[in-house]
Amino acid sequence: MASAMYTKVQGAEVVWQTPPSAHALLLLLHGCGHSATDFFPRSQTCLNCQGGKGNGRAWVFPEESKVTQAALQAGFAVMAISSADRTSKRCW
Repeated sequence: MASAMYTKVQGAEVVWQTPPSAHALLLLLHGCGHSATDFFPRSQTCLNCQGGKGNGRAWVFPEESKVTQAALQAGFAVMAISSADRTSKRCW
């Protein structure tokens, strides 16, 4: 499975990942104080991502990471978008 991809669209962070043959899209929206990058593990294609577990460290954002992994395993493409507010409370 390909790693998560990161881009900005009109200033908003967008992160997505797709399984080999996706049959639907799950859109994930974060809570206050969080961002789209919380749902995906760091990779070469998403250096800003911070979810998941790696290199012997503890889980970071375990609930968000587990939702993403379950959706991918069920055949969903997963996309998360960050709120426009990136400097204050980071709320929608």
